[in-house]
Amino acid sequence: MLASCLALAAPASAQNSAQNTAQGSVQGIPSGAVPAWLSGTFTIDPYHSFTTFEWNHFNLSTGRGRFNKTEGTIEVAPDARTAKINVVIDVASVDTGVDLLDKRLKEPAFFNVEKFPTITFTSDNLAFDGAALKSVTGKLTIKGITRPVTLQVERASCREERNPTLKYPVCAADAMLVLNRTDFDMGFFTPLVGDRMVIRIAVEGLKGGEEAIQAQFQGFKR
Repeated sequence: MLASCLALAAPASAQNSAQNTAQGSVQGIPSGAVPAWLSGTFTIDPYHSFTTFEWNHFNLSTGRGRFNKTEGTIEVAPDARTAKINVVIDVASVDTGVDLLDKRLKEPAFFNVEKFPTITFTSDNLAFDGAALKSVTGKLTIKGITRPVTLQVERASCREERNPTLKYPVCAADAMLVLNRTDFDMGFFTPLVGDRMVIRIAVEGLKGGEEAIQAQFQGFKR
């Protein structure tokens, strides 16, 4: 995720393994040949990182919403074989496109934003299938309740430059998880409104902190 986050692909040396669970490294970079640009702190780019959620609405349709502010860091060790992912979601930024519903979701029966202004995810382990990062396990905290979760990773990669106009290293991923609202004291309206909720996290982390994040807009200036 978010993931957050969200992570890194496996070392090339892991390609002959059917399953390698570790705090891993970067796809295509064999152990012992890790480039200097890879280690260090990657700051999650809030302009290209989003958390969305969806639920069953009275068994009729799928309701969807998003959080407009997702921040955090990806800490990569010098050997690129360990990484720590921290994602922070601003609950007050919830956005369903319906003002009345947004207000309702901020109330105590749901996210209770006044008492619990953030949702957090902290990684524990990365799991690989050969060279591909497949999942990230960690701890998710919503409304002060912390539970172990597993993010299923749909894609993940790192590169030395994000694009030709933004020459900063980047690590990025798309990931998703499924949870029950009742596990986080948000069971209002169940079972009429589905308990099951799907969370999707799209994350891009840039090395270079705020300087890198703001540099991407330089080309927009006239």
